[in-house]
Amino acid sequence: MQPGPLADLLRDCIAAGDFTRILDTYAPGAELDASLPGARVKRRGPDAIAGVLSGCFQGTGSVVEWTPTAGEAGVGSADGDWPVDDREAV
Repeated sequence: MQPGPLADLLRDCIAAGDFTRILDTYAPGAELDASLPGARVKRRGPDAIAGVLSGCFQGTGSVVEWTPTAGEAGVGSADGDWPVDDREAV
């Protein structure tokens, strides 16, 4: 299973530090379950997901390495971790 356009959009949002573009992409019941810098977070719904990601990835940055995977539950990173604030790996 290929990650597809959602993974590309998520990468672009991380690089831009702007997650407003995902608001119309995620379903109302979409869930985020991630290990982010400083905490493990679980959020439901596009607004909540965009809010937590915006808090972690403020401003623009470079995504140096990007290896998303896709599965039954959605899109994730190859190693199960989310990028740190300097956006060096996913």
